[in-house]
Amino acid sequence: MPGDELEVLSLRIRSENNIDKNESLHLLESQTRGCKSYTYNFQDISITLIDTPGIADTDGVDQDKVNLERTIEFISSFGSINAIAILLRPNERRLDPKLRYCFLEILSQFNISAAHNIIFLFTHARDGQYGPGSTKTAVDMMIKEIQADKAKLAGFKFSRKNSFYFDNEAFDYILTKDEIEFEGWQKDFYNLSWNKSRSECERLIDHVRTLPAHDVGVTVAIF
Repeated sequence: MPGDELEVLSLRIRSENNIDKNESLHLLESQTRGCKSYTYNFQDISITLIDTPGIADTDGVDQDKVNLERTIEFISSFGSINAIAILLRPNERRLDPKLRYCFLEILSQFNISAAHNIIFLFTHARDGQYGPGSTKTAVDMMIKEIQADKAKLAGFKFSRKNSFYFDNEAFDYILTKDEIEFEGWQKDFYNLSWNKSRSECERLIDHVRTLPAHDVGVTVAIF
């Protein structure tokens, strides 16, 4: 930012009366507390996103089990799903053990056929030049380890085709451009982030449309 002083700008993007009770705003707590779906229309299709609590909840393993049961129960009303998204960040040389746990739990709670509906979404993607960076090596190692125990995953791999890259710094710029004076080179970065993230979103939608829908009934029958 121009100038010699560094300041912190706090923004509120919704009123206190319109805060989503499903989201915790406490930095030390898992942010999503329960499942919730959001439906959007895009071109000729309707897209439903299901936001679920993450694995490795700050309340412990018992809460993880509760979250998984609630997730399966929630998605059972949809009949089928087209994709299961795992969120990552680029340049993670070692994956947190909770990611491997997450992956194993997905494969244990969902039918093994759901593995090919798994996609990888990278946030803060500009840090990796809109690629996975060293995270790819770590994910490849994790998949290889899992495949040693689960032969049916033999054809599954992390690739450009099932990985997508986003950075929300352009959104930050939109929120703050009337409060902060940005230099030209900064605006160039935000413009690049917007264009790259938009093209990745379109590529994501195109990819998901090619995936065979996973029958949730097969998964729910596991319980």
